[in-house]
Amino acid sequence: MKAIHLLLIVLLACSSVMNAQFFHESFLTSDLYQVTMGAEGNDGKSDYFQRVTNDSIDVSYSGADSIFFACQDIDDGGWDGSASPSQLTWSHIDIKDMVKVRFEGLFAEVIQDGGEIDRTDGIVLQYKIDDNDWENLLVLANDGSQYNSLMYWDTDFDAIGDSTCISSAEGTMVKLEQSFFVWGDSLALRISVNLNSGKEDVAFDEFKLFEETVSNIGKPSLKRPDFRLVGRQLYLTGNDIRDVKIYTLSGKLIKESTNDINPITVDNLTKGVYIIRITSESGVISSGKFFIR
Repeated sequence: MKAIHLLLIVLLACSSVMNAQFFHESFLTSDLYQVTMGAEGNDGKSDYFQRVTNDSIDVSYSGADSIFFACQDIDDGGWDGSASPSQLTWSHIDIKDMVKVRFEGLFAEVIQDGGEIDRTDGIVLQYKIDDNDWENLLVLANDGSQYNSLMYWDTDFDAIGDSTCISSAEGTMVKLEQSFFVWGDSLALRISVNLNSGKEDVAFDEFKLFEETVSNIGKPSLKRPDFRLVGRQLYLTGNDIRDVKIYTLSGKLIKESTNDINPITVDNLTKGVYIIRITSESGVISSGKFFIR
């Protein structure tokens, strides 16, 4: 369906996957995150950006823990620092020696008058590895209407919701998950929320990260590819290479080539980490990562 889903299917073919949870944000306390934009607070039960219970706000969410994080009309001005967007950040999450990570989280929006989410509203969840740039991980947006739609998962990051709807009259929490590649020592997450009018609300809870470990049980094998990066040239080794594909860490295919072109020029790539996937004539798949500095 999307590039990232295709990439994950290819890499996981003929493999077994084991998942180990290594991060959990329950929002029962505020110990793990920092407010890096806007401010926590409220102006009564209908305007807020903070940890809440269903009894402390004017809408009700189903499927959340007793305490969760909720947002409504967050630039109301009823507390110091209120602003849209507002943002939470988690830093220094240890990912040393990990290759692939899966995020899981619960999200919901309450339908009050048939739909209140405007084109400018939404949620953007991003991640950053070490000192590299922020990458989109999960985006929620309306259906592209100027005003008063529901909120959907925007799987291709074009600011138009195209997948799972998180809006319901009951405010039912929906679990969304996304896998991504990591390379480095430390991971940061941040969630940015835009809601600037009355009755525009969202809630989220139970953020978890799992390490996905792939163990090979047959062909195609998953191993480091035969390549080396010299300057802005990728030199391939091996006599039976059929094709080469390069992806961003979010799974977007950005370059495709064959062994007829060797070396492969990557001087158009911006600073960051990229995935390279090499397929041989015999069907063996190798994959690895390289840095553009």
